[in-house]
Amino acid sequence: MKSKILVVFLLCLLVVSGFVACGATIRKDYVTPESFGAKGDGKNDDSYAISKCLSTGKKIRFSSGKNYLLKTPLQGSKSEQLCIEGNGAKLTISEQYKVSENGAIFYYGMPRKKILEVKNLDIVCLLGQKFPDKETRGDTYIFAVESCDEVRFDNVKFKSEKHYNNVTFLRDNGSKRLEMNDCNIVLNTLSVQGGVLWFMNRRDSICSISLKNSYFEYDTKDECVCFSVYKDYKKERCNINVEVENCEFFSKGESVSSGFILVYSNSKVAYSDINVKYKKCMFKTVGDHLRRIQAYQICPGDTDYDYGRFHTIYDYCKFDFKFVSLKESGLIGALYSKGTSMPTESISYVFNHCDFDVKNVSPLVDGKPIRRGKYEFIDCRIKSDASLFLRRNIYNSDIQVYLTNCDLISNDIELSKELFVAKDCRFKNKVKTPVPFQNPKSKMENCKINGVLYK
Repeated sequence: MKSKILVVFLLCLLVVSGFVACGATIRKDYVTPESFGAKGDGKNDDSYAISKCLSTGKKIRFSSGKNYLLKTPLQGSKSEQLCIEGNGAKLTISEQYKVSENGAIFYYGMPRKKILEVKNLDIVCLLGQKFPDKETRGDTYIFAVESCDEVRFDNVKFKSEKHYNNVTFLRDNGSKRLEMNDCNIVLNTLSVQGGVLWFMNRRDSICSISLKNSYFEYDTKDECVCFSVYKDYKKERCNINVEVENCEFFSKGESVSSGFILVYSNSKVAYSDINVKYKKCMFKTVGDHLRRIQAYQICPGDTDYDYGRFHTIYDYCKFDFKFVSLKESGLIGALYSKGTSMPTESISYVFNHCDFDVKNVSPLVDGKPIRRGKYEFIDCRIKSDASLFLRRNIYNSDIQVYLTNCDLISNDIELSKELFVAKDCRFKNKVKTPVPFQNPKSKMENCKINGVLYK
C-alpha cells in the first residue's frame, strides 16, 4: 500500500514539475529574433524581427554563429531596460540602411530608463552613402541613450570603415554611469565627423565613467572620446569621475583635427569638478596629423562663468607618436581654456611612471598665452627627436612644469621659458652650459645635463 502511495506521489510530482517547467518556458524573460522570423544568415533582412523583440521589453538573446542583417530602421524600446545578449553573434548594418541626420540604430530615450546592457556582440557597420555636398552629414549613432541610470558594454566588438557617414558608436546624453569592459572599437571612416564615445552630462550632479581592458582605433575629424557638462545643465555643481584602465587608443593620424580625449564644461551655472585617471594605457599614432592627446575646454569665450577644477592623472601609461614631418605644436596640454579666470592650479596633469617615445613632435606642453595648467612628471622617461617644451616668446602664459626623477632626451637648445622646476633629473640635449634659465622663477636641484651636475 505504501509503495502504491509512493508511486502515485512521484507521478504527481513529475506532472507538477512538468507544468512548472512548461510555465517557466512560456514565461521566460527573454526573446529571440528567430521567434519573430529572423533568419540570421547575413542575407535576409532581420530588421522586423529585431524590432518586434525590442517592442516586448524583454532581454534579446541572439544565437551563437548567426549573422543578423539590418536594412531598415528599428523602433525604439519602450521598456525600462534594454538588454542584448549577443552570445558571440554578429549584427551587420547594411550599406542599404537609410540614414537620417542625427539618427540612431538603437535609440533608448526619455523618460529615464534603468539600464542599457549589451554583451558578447560583434557589430559591423557597412553604411555606404556618399553625399554630393561635403558639408552634408549623415550623422549616425549606433547607440543613442537619454538619461539611463546605467549603461554597460561587455565584450562588444564594433567595426566601421571606409564609408562617408559620420558614425559615432555611442552618444550618451546624461546617464549616471557608463561602463565599457573588454571592448574592441574600430572606427575609420571618410566622414567629416564622428567618434567612439560622446558622453554629455545634462542632469546628474554626480556621474561616472569606467573604460577597462578595451581597444579604440579611429580616424575621424573629432575626438575619439568626449566627456562634457552640457550647456543646458542647470544645477550649481557637477562632478564627473572618469577611470580608464588597461586601454589602448590608436589613431592613424590622417585627419588634421583629430584628437584622443576632450573634456569640457559649458554650463553657465555649474561649478564643474572633473577628475580623469588613466592607468596602464597606451596612446599611439603613426600618421602626420593629431591635434591633442587630451584637452580641457572650459566655457570658451565667457569669463563670467569660467570656473571649476579639472584634474588628470596618468599612471604607467605609454605615448608612442611617429609623425612623418615636424609638428609646430605640442600634444599633451593643448588646453583651450579661452579667457578662463580660474587659477592655474585648477587645471592639472600628473604623470607617474610614464614612457614617452615621440618623433617630430614636442611631447609636453604648448605655451600659448590663452592656455594654462600645472604639469607634474614623476619617474618618467621622455624621448623626443624634437624639443620637449614648445616655447613662445612669453613669460606669462601660466604654464607650470615640475619634473622629479625623470630621464629626458631631446634636441632642446635651451630650457623652457615657462615656470620650470626639476629635481633629481637627467637631461641629454643640446643645451649649452651653464644653463640659462629663461624664466627667473625656474630652478633645478641635483640634476644632470649632458653629464654636468647642477645643484
